[in-house]
Formats: sequence, C-alpha cells, structure tokens
Amino acid sequence: MPLFTVTMRAGRTAAEKFLNDSLDFFKMRRCVEDLQPDPAFPGCIYSEMKMCLAPCFKGCTDEEYGGEVTRVRNYLDSRGQSLAREMAAEREAAAQNLAFEEAAGIHARIEKLKPLLSALPEIVGRIDRLAGLMVQPAAEANSVALFRIQQGQIAGPQSFLIQPPEHTKSQSMESRVEGCLALALPSERASPTETMEHLAILKRWFYRSSRLGEIFVADEKGQLPMRRVVRGIGRVWRGEKEEPEAKT
Repeated sequence: MPLFTVTMRAGRTAAEKFLNDSLDFFKMRRCVEDLQPDPAFPGCIYSEMKMCLAPCFKGCTDEEYGGEVTRVRNYLDSRGQSLAREMAAEREAAAQNLAFEEAAGIHARIEKLKPLLSALPEIVGRIDRLAGLMVQPAAEANSVALFRIQQGQIAGPQSFLIQPPEHTKSQSMESRVEGCLALALPSERASPTETMEHLAILKRWFYRSSRLGEIFVADEKGQLPMRRVVRGIGRVWRGEKEEPEAKT
C-alpha cells in the first residue's frame, strides 16, 4: 500500500487514534502477529464483538477478508468519502424498503463518522496523491509567490502579478493563475529523502499557530479549487487572514 502522510498535529499519537477510530467501522483485524489460521484458535474480544472477520480461526474466506481490506484501502484513499457514500446508499435503500429501524442505525453510524472525518487535516492523505498550491507574500510589489505541491514535492516560487501586463489583460484571473502554475511544476521526481524533507517543511508551516499565506489542496482528480485560489491570492496580497472553509 502506498505511504500516507502522518502530518497530524500531534504526530503519531493522533494518526494512531484516527486509525483505531476508523477501524470501528470495519471488520479488518487489529492484531499484528503473523497469522496461522486454525479453527481451534479461540479468537479475541474483537471477533466476539463481531468487529473482526476473524481470519485467525478461519471465520471468513480469503476472498471475504480481501474484500474488507479493499474497503479500508478505499476509505484511506478517499479520505473517508467512500465509506460515507456507501453508508448513505445503505440508509437510502433501508428507508425505501421501510426498514426504518435499520435506517436509523445506519444514520447513527454516519453521524459518528462525520466528526472523525471533519477533524482530518486537509493535507493528510496518500503522499503520491498529495497535490496543491501554497500562496505566499512576495518581496516584489504587486505580486504573490506561488509554490506548487506535487506528490509531496514543493516547487517554486513562481511570481504572480496581481495586476496583469497589458498583453494579458483580456485573460481571466483563473487563466493567468493556471498559466503560472504550469511553470511551477517540479522539474524532476524527488528522491525519497528529498520528499521527506519537503513534507517536513510543509508540516512545520501548516501547523504553525500563526502562519503566513494559504494552501489549497487538489481534489481526488488532482484539480485545484480555482475560485478559492483566486480569492486566496487576493487575501494574501492584501495581508488579510484566511477565511475558514465551510464544512459540509
């Protein structure tokens, strides 16, 4: 499985808490010992509570357990959205079948999931999919500095003029930003050591109690929220505080 960033505010402790709380929604094993599946094995408290498929005593087939592992991976890959969509569909199906008690139970699980996902910092995810844009104040007048983030690697700065030159005045702000970002792409793939250094820099900046500039993380398709980016560039240039993103 690809590496994941562990840029939680409290580091490893917070990351492990997120993982343990997340596993409450799945039936993948939490033990780390090498398995020697044996029907005579008594199992553990998680299998007794039906919170694990119990491969330790062959309580499931290899295919069933593999399917559960795939669900967990999809959950991590999508920052929890795959599970949210899955449970929403199950709740809708139960309601349509007039199984209101079942629908209420699924709804309670959805409400339990929401605070877990909302507490997940936006830069936490798969390193090979970590993409975004940092906007920083620039030394040059009438400009901001853009830093492109691609697969955890930071490239830049690329200077962006707030007031466009005469020959680009017909272009929209979004178009000019996109053109500038094309110049800020990393020139070559960073080594694992370089990537770790870049992630450390990003983490230190992101979790500062008071930080300059703003960051915009790309979605699952690698697309930046350009309208938010344009507004953010204006705020950074004027020295205004970042606006908190509305939670859905």
